[in-house]
Amino acid sequence: MLRTLLFCLILSFPAYAQDDDFAQRLTLAEQMLEIRPAKEQLNSAIESYISNYLFAYSEKEQQLFRTAVLNVMKPQALEKLSIDAYAETFTLKELEAMVEYYSKPEARSAGEKQEQLNRKIAPEIIQMLDQALIKVRTESKSP
Repeated sequence: MLRTLLFCLILSFPAYAQDDDFAQRLTLAEQMLEIRPAKEQLNSAIESYISNYLFAYSEKEQQLFRTAVLNVMKPQALEKLSIDAYAETFTLKELEAMVEYYSKPEARSAGEKQEQLNRKIAPEIIQMLDQALIKVRTESKSP
């Protein structure tokens, strides 16, 4: 009986340690969202989507899309989801390193340039994917 009780306590100990670790990860995740707010990330994603997929649409249609997405998205829910996702995905050491890195002005500048980089690379990736899809379709039709 005593062995069973000790065994259960030993098994449950890591869970308590993880909870303490998780609380620290949540705190760091909140810091990450102060550095890189979820709403800014959402706006960046919307603009990237528009520039990559809705470029042929009029400015009025693009604005209607922006408005529709922002009306559907709930910033507080997105923030909560983001904090939980950071805490669940990254280890304590990773989050500490991320907070330290993204707090630097150079890292913020690099993050802002990420969209520029993606705009340069995305068309080539899309072209390669289109070519692969054409190849798959033509090869699957041949005897």
